[in-house]
Amino acid sequence: MKICFITDDPFEIGGGPEHIRQVAKILCQKSRFTIDTVTPLTFNPRFNFKNFWERIKFTFWTIWFYLSSNYDFYHSHAFSTSMFLPLVKLRGKKIAVTIHGLGKELVGGKILDKLKIGQTLMQLILKIWPFGIKFSASDLPGFITVGNGVDIKEFEQIKKSVHKGFNILCIARRDPAKGIEILEKAVKKVSGVKLNLVSGRPRTMKDFETADCYVLPSLSEGLPIVLLEAMAARLPIIATGVGQCRKIVEEAKCGFVVAPRDSKQLTQAIIAMKNSSKRDKMGENGFKFVKENFTWERVAAIYTSSYRRLNS
Repeated sequence: MKICFITDDPFEIGGGPEHIRQVAKILCQKSRFTIDTVTPLTFNPRFNFKNFWERIKFTFWTIWFYLSSNYDFYHSHAFSTSMFLPLVKLRGKKIAVTIHGLGKELVGGKILDKLKIGQTLMQLILKIWPFGIKFSASDLPGFITVGNGVDIKEFEQIKKSVHKGFNILCIARRDPAKGIEILEKAVKKVSGVKLNLVSGRPRTMKDFETADCYVLPSLSEGLPIVLLEAMAARLPIIATGVGQCRKIVEEAKCGFVVAPRDSKQLTQAIIAMKNSSKRDKMGENGFKFVKENFTWERVAAIYTSSYRRLNS
Protein backbone atom coordinates (compact mmCIF):
# COMPACT_ATOMS: atom_id res chain seq x y z
CA MET A 1 0.00 0.00 0.00
CA LYS A 2 1.39 3.40 -1.01
CA ILE A 3 0.57 6.01 1.65
CA CYS A 4 1.06 9.78 1.78
CA PHE A 5 1.43 11.52 5.13
CA ILE A 6 0.82 15.25 4.67
CA THR A 7 1.23 18.01 7.26
CA ASP A 8 1.60 21.79 7.41
CA ASP A 9 4.54 21.52 9.83
CA PRO A 10 7.90 21.68 7.97
CA PHE A 11 9.34 19.04 10.31
CA GLU A 12 10.75 21.50 12.77
CA ILE A 13 10.69 20.90 16.52
CA GLY A 14 7.40 19.57 17.86
CA GLY A 15 5.28 16.58 18.79
CA GLY A 16 3.45 16.29 15.48
CA PRO A 17 6.61 15.83 13.38
CA GLU A 18 8.03 13.37 15.92
CA HIS A 19 4.81 11.33 15.82
CA ILE A 20 4.94 11.20 12.01
CA ARG A 21 8.63 10.26 11.95
CA GLN A 22 8.29 7.44 14.44
CA VAL A 23 5.09 5.97 13.01
CA ALA A 24 6.30 6.15 9.40
CA LYS A 25 9.58 4.44 10.33
CA ILE A 26 7.86 1.53 12.07
CA LEU A 27 5.16 1.11 9.40
CA CYS A 28 7.79 0.92 6.66
CA GLN A 29 10.01 -1.49 8.60
CA LYS A 30 7.44 -3.84 10.12
CA SER A 31 4.29 -3.52 8.00
CA ARG A 32 6.02 -2.98 4.67
CA PHE A 33 3.95 0.02 3.69
CA THR A 34 5.48 2.62 1.40
CA ILE A 35 5.13 6.04 3.01
CA ASP A 36 6.02 9.46 1.59
CA THR A 37 5.82 12.50 3.86
CA VAL A 38 4.78 15.78 2.24
CA THR A 39 5.39 19.06 4.11
CA PRO A 40 5.39 22.75 3.14
CA LEU A 41 9.04 22.35 2.18
CA THR A 42 7.84 20.20 -0.72
CA PHE A 43 5.89 23.25 -1.88
CA ASN A 44 8.52 25.88 -1.05
CA PRO A 45 12.05 25.03 0.24
CA ARG A 46 12.17 28.44 1.97
CA PHE A 47 8.78 28.10 3.61
CA ASN A 48 8.36 30.06 6.87
CA PHE A 49 5.88 28.40 9.22
CA LYS A 50 5.43 31.63 11.21
CA ASN A 51 4.26 33.51 8.11
CA PHE A 52 0.47 33.29 8.07
CA TRP A 53 0.15 34.02 4.34
CA GLU A 54 2.68 31.38 3.37
CA ARG A 55 0.61 28.85 5.30
CA ILE A 56 -2.50 29.99 3.44
CA LYS A 57 -0.70 29.55 0.10
CA PHE A 58 0.40 26.08 1.12
CA THR A 59 -3.18 25.14 2.00
CA PHE A 60 -4.34 26.07 -1.50
CA TRP A 61 -1.32 24.33 -3.05
CA THR A 62 -2.69 21.08 -1.61
CA ILE A 63 -5.58 21.30 -4.11
CA TRP A 64 -3.12 20.81 -6.97
CA PHE A 65 -1.28 18.10 -5.05
CA TYR A 66 -4.45 16.13 -4.27
CA LEU A 67 -5.58 16.26 -7.90
CA SER A 68 -2.22 15.40 -9.49
CA SER A 69 -0.50 12.89 -7.18
CA ASN A 70 -1.14 9.16 -7.05
CA TYR A 71 -1.28 7.34 -3.71
CA ASP A 72 -3.55 4.57 -2.48
CA PHE A 73 -4.09 6.33 0.83
CA TYR A 74 -3.85 10.00 1.87
CA HIS A 75 -3.43 10.71 5.58
CA SER A 76 -3.55 14.30 6.81
CA HIS A 77 -1.80 15.22 10.07
CA ALA A 78 -2.95 18.85 10.25
CA PHE A 79 -6.12 20.93 10.06
CA SER A 80 -4.99 22.91 7.02
CA THR A 81 -4.02 19.85 4.96
CA SER A 82 -7.41 18.32 5.75
CA MET A 83 -9.33 21.22 4.24
CA PHE A 84 -9.34 19.98 0.64
CA LEU A 85 -8.63 16.30 1.29
CA PRO A 86 -12.15 15.17 0.23
CA LEU A 87 -11.05 15.95 -3.35
CA VAL A 88 -8.97 12.78 -3.12
CA LYS A 89 -12.01 10.73 -2.12
CA LEU A 90 -13.76 11.90 -5.30
CA ARG A 91 -10.90 10.21 -7.19
CA GLY A 92 -11.67 6.91 -5.46
CA LYS A 93 -8.80 7.12 -2.96
CA LYS A 94 -8.97 6.47 0.78
CA ILE A 95 -8.46 9.31 3.26
CA ALA A 96 -7.70 9.62 6.97
CA VAL A 97 -6.86 12.33 9.48
CA THR A 98 -4.94 12.52 12.74
CA ILE A 99 -5.55 15.42 15.12
CA HIS A 100 -2.39 16.10 17.11
CA GLY A 101 -1.57 18.93 19.47
CA LEU A 102 -4.68 21.10 19.54
CA GLY A 103 -6.95 18.44 20.93
CA LYS A 104 -10.32 19.72 22.11
CA GLU A 105 -9.36 23.26 23.13
CA LEU A 106 -8.54 25.10 19.89
CA VAL A 107 -6.33 28.16 20.35
CA GLY A 108 -4.54 29.82 17.44
CA GLY A 109 -2.81 33.08 16.67
CA LYS A 110 -4.63 36.42 16.59
CA ILE A 111 -5.61 36.16 12.92
CA LEU A 112 -6.81 32.57 13.26
CA ASP A 113 -8.93 33.38 16.30
CA LYS A 114 -10.40 36.56 14.82
CA LEU A 115 -11.46 34.88 11.57
CA LYS A 116 -12.49 31.66 13.37
CA ILE A 117 -10.59 29.65 10.75
CA GLY A 118 -9.43 27.03 13.22
CA GLN A 119 -12.90 26.52 14.67
CA THR A 120 -14.38 26.14 11.18
CA LEU A 121 -11.80 23.54 10.17
CA MET A 122 -12.42 21.65 13.39
CA GLN A 123 -16.14 21.42 12.64
CA LEU A 124 -15.46 20.21 9.10
CA ILE A 125 -13.18 17.49 10.38
CA LEU A 126 -15.38 16.43 13.28
CA LYS A 127 -18.78 16.44 11.64
CA ILE A 128 -18.74 16.87 7.86
CA TRP A 129 -15.74 15.60 5.90
CA PRO A 130 -16.05 11.89 4.93
CA PHE A 131 -12.78 10.50 6.31
CA GLY A 132 -12.40 6.74 6.20
CA ILE A 133 -10.56 6.80 9.54
CA LYS A 134 -10.21 9.52 12.17
CA PHE A 135 -7.36 9.33 14.67
CA SER A 136 -6.58 11.58 17.61
CA ALA A 137 -3.79 11.83 20.16
CA SER A 138 -6.44 12.46 22.82
CA ASP A 139 -9.99 11.23 23.32
CA LEU A 140 -12.45 12.68 20.81
CA PRO A 141 -15.93 11.25 20.07
CA GLY A 142 -15.90 9.22 16.86
CA PHE A 143 -12.08 9.14 16.69
CA ILE A 144 -9.69 6.26 17.27
CA THR A 145 -7.34 7.26 20.09
CA VAL A 146 -3.77 6.48 19.04
CA GLY A 147 -1.98 8.50 21.71
CA ASN A 148 1.75 9.10 21.46
CA GLY A 149 4.87 7.19 22.39
CA VAL A 150 8.32 7.40 23.92
CA ASP A 151 11.59 5.63 23.21
CA ILE A 152 11.89 4.46 26.80
CA LYS A 153 15.45 3.13 26.30
CA GLU A 154 16.60 6.69 25.65
CA PHE A 155 15.49 7.70 29.15
CA GLU A 156 16.35 4.65 31.24
CA GLN A 157 19.98 5.68 31.70
CA ILE A 158 19.37 9.27 32.80
CA LYS A 159 21.48 10.34 35.78
CA LYS A 160 20.21 13.23 37.85
CA SER A 161 22.67 16.07 38.46
CA VAL A 162 23.48 17.48 41.89
CA HIS A 163 22.74 21.21 42.05
CA LYS A 164 21.48 23.99 44.24
CA GLY A 165 18.04 25.51 44.03
CA PHE A 166 14.92 24.21 42.31
CA ASN A 167 15.07 23.88 38.52
CA ILE A 168 11.91 23.85 36.41
CA LEU A 169 12.01 22.52 32.85
CA CYS A 170 9.56 23.53 30.12
CA ILE A 171 9.99 22.53 26.47
CA ALA A 172 7.74 24.54 24.17
CA ARG A 173 7.70 27.04 21.34
CA ARG A 174 6.50 30.58 21.99
CA ASP A 175 2.93 30.24 20.88
CA PRO A 176 -0.32 31.61 22.35
CA ALA A 177 -1.47 28.05 23.03
CA LYS A 178 1.59 27.07 25.08
CA GLY A 179 1.10 29.44 28.05
CA ILE A 180 4.78 30.37 28.38
CA GLU A 181 4.13 33.91 29.58
CA ILE A 182 1.85 32.56 32.32
CA LEU A 183 4.61 30.23 33.51
CA GLU A 184 7.21 33.01 33.48
CA LYS A 185 4.89 35.19 35.55
CA ALA A 186 4.36 32.39 38.08
CA VAL A 187 8.07 31.56 38.41
CA LYS A 188 8.95 35.19 39.23
CA LYS A 189 6.80 34.94 42.36
CA VAL A 190 8.72 32.01 43.85
CA SER A 191 12.19 32.51 45.30
CA GLY A 192 14.96 30.00 44.62
CA VAL A 193 13.41 28.76 41.38
CA LYS A 194 15.14 28.71 38.01
CA LEU A 195 13.28 28.16 34.73
CA ASN A 196 14.97 26.34 31.86
CA LEU A 197 12.77 27.15 28.85
CA VAL A 198 13.81 25.07 25.85
CA SER A 199 12.44 26.82 22.78
CA GLY A 200 13.68 26.84 19.21
CA ARG A 201 16.13 23.97 19.64
CA PRO A 202 15.92 20.20 20.22
CA ARG A 203 15.74 19.11 23.85
CA THR A 204 18.70 17.13 25.20
CA MET A 205 19.10 14.54 27.93
CA LYS A 206 21.01 17.17 29.92
CA ASP A 207 17.84 19.31 30.01
CA PHE A 208 16.05 16.48 31.81
CA GLU A 209 19.02 15.57 34.02
CA THR A 210 19.34 19.08 35.46
CA ALA A 211 15.62 19.52 36.17
CA ASP A 212 13.74 18.94 39.42
CA CYS A 213 10.27 19.29 37.93
CA TYR A 214 8.57 19.59 34.56
CA VAL A 215 5.84 22.21 34.02
CA LEU A 216 3.42 22.13 31.09
CA PRO A 217 1.41 25.41 31.20
CA SER A 218 -0.46 24.93 27.90
CA LEU A 219 -3.88 26.38 27.16
CA SER A 220 -4.51 23.69 24.55
CA GLU A 221 -3.10 20.20 23.98
CA GLY A 222 -3.97 16.72 22.86
CA LEU A 223 -1.47 14.33 24.40
CA PRO A 224 1.91 16.10 24.26
CA ILE A 225 4.92 13.85 23.66
CA VAL A 226 7.06 16.09 25.84
CA LEU A 227 4.83 15.30 28.83
CA LEU A 228 5.45 11.59 28.30
CA GLU A 229 9.17 12.24 27.88
CA ALA A 230 9.34 14.20 31.13
CA MET A 231 7.58 11.34 32.90
CA ALA A 232 10.01 8.87 31.31
CA ALA A 233 12.82 11.04 32.68
CA ARG A 234 11.37 10.51 36.18
CA LEU A 235 10.42 14.16 36.63
CA PRO A 236 7.41 15.09 38.79
CA ILE A 237 4.86 16.99 36.73
CA ILE A 238 2.80 20.17 37.02
CA ALA A 239 0.40 20.35 34.07
CA THR A 240 -2.72 22.21 33.08
CA GLY A 241 -5.87 20.11 32.81
CA VAL A 242 -6.18 20.26 29.02
CA GLY A 243 -6.51 17.44 26.49
CA GLN A 244 -5.32 14.17 28.03
CA CYS A 245 -2.93 15.85 30.47
CA ARG A 246 -5.19 15.68 33.52
CA LYS A 247 -6.07 12.05 32.87
CA ILE A 248 -2.45 10.98 32.41
CA VAL A 249 -1.05 12.84 35.43
CA GLU A 250 -3.83 11.73 37.75
CA GLU A 251 -3.77 8.09 36.64
CA ALA A 252 0.02 7.95 36.96
CA LYS A 253 -0.03 9.81 40.31
CA CYS A 254 3.01 11.73 39.13
CA GLY A 255 2.23 15.35 39.96
CA PHE A 256 -0.24 18.22 40.18
CA VAL A 257 -2.88 19.48 37.74
CA VAL A 258 -3.85 23.17 37.59
CA ALA A 259 -6.35 25.21 35.62
CA PRO A 260 -5.11 26.75 32.36
CA ARG A 261 -4.51 30.53 32.32
CA ASP A 262 -4.38 30.65 36.14
CA SER A 263 -0.95 32.01 37.11
CA LYS A 264 -1.88 32.16 40.81
CA GLN A 265 -2.79 28.48 40.92
CA LEU A 266 0.35 27.64 38.98
CA THR A 267 2.47 29.60 41.46
CA GLN A 268 0.92 27.69 44.35
CA ALA A 269 1.60 24.37 42.61
CA ILE A 270 5.26 25.30 42.06
CA ILE A 271 5.64 26.17 45.75
CA ALA A 272 3.96 22.91 46.76
CA MET A 273 6.18 20.88 44.42
CA LYS A 274 9.32 22.64 45.60
CA ASN A 275 8.50 21.79 49.22
CA SER A 276 7.19 18.26 48.58
CA SER A 277 8.97 15.24 50.02
CA LYS A 278 7.22 13.00 47.46
CA ARG A 279 8.91 14.31 44.28
CA ASP A 280 11.03 11.19 43.81
CA LYS A 281 7.98 8.94 44.27
CA MET A 282 6.02 10.98 41.72
CA GLY A 283 8.91 10.68 39.29
CA GLU A 284 9.09 6.90 39.65
CA ASN A 285 5.32 6.61 39.23
CA GLY A 286 5.48 8.57 35.98
CA PHE A 287 8.34 6.47 34.62
CA LYS A 288 6.56 3.18 35.29
CA PHE A 289 3.29 4.46 33.81
CA VAL A 290 4.90 5.53 30.54
CA LYS A 291 6.96 2.35 30.24
CA GLU A 292 3.84 0.20 30.63
CA ASN A 293 1.43 2.22 28.47
CA PHE A 294 3.14 4.42 25.87
CA THR A 295 5.41 3.06 23.14
CA TRP A 296 5.72 3.96 19.45
CA GLU A 297 5.23 0.30 18.54
CA ARG A 298 1.80 0.39 20.17
CA VAL A 299 0.86 3.55 18.26
CA ALA A 300 2.03 2.11 14.92
CA ALA A 301 0.09 -1.12 15.53
CA ILE A 302 -3.16 0.85 15.81
CA TYR A 303 -2.45 2.54 12.48
CA THR A 304 -1.62 -0.79 10.81
CA SER A 305 -4.75 -2.60 11.95
CA SER A 306 -6.97 0.37 11.01
CA TYR A 307 -5.45 0.68 7.53
CA ARG A 308 -5.91 -3.02 6.85
CA ARG A 309 -9.53 -3.00 8.00
CA LEU A 310 -10.31 -0.07 5.70
CA ASN A 311 -8.47 -1.71 2.80
CA SER A 312 -10.13 -5.12 3.17
